Amino acid sequence: MRFPLPAIPAGCTVQSAQLRLYAGSYKTGRTLQAVPAGSGWTESGVTWNNQPATTTAGVNAPSAVGFVTWNVASLVATSTGNFSFLIRDAAENGQGVKQGFHSREKRTDNPPRLVITVG
Repeated sequence: MRFPLPAIPAGCTVQSAQLRLYAGSYKTGRTLQAVPAGSGWTESGVTWNNQPATTTAGVNAPSAVGFVTWNVASLVATSTGNFSFLIRDAAENGQGVKQGFHSREKRTDNPPRLVITVG
């Protein structure tokens, strides 16, 4: 997931930031991670084998149907420009543990959101 980050007004700081993805399918009991991507990528060029490395530890959220929300304030607070997240299961390479999320192509049907509050 990639989002353009807004400019933070002078004298303000990030109070909260939530990454919200809508799960159309899920597996119970899984822990999902939102991890910052360490390099650029293109939608048509990224694959499992060339996915960007990560830069730091991510944040966790439990798998669920409906919205899955990660508190990403610590990850985006000092960033500018485009910010990318790699979404993954905390225990990768498991059998039958796929979880599907709505993409931006869903338009009005719960597309991905990055909600940032400054103050």
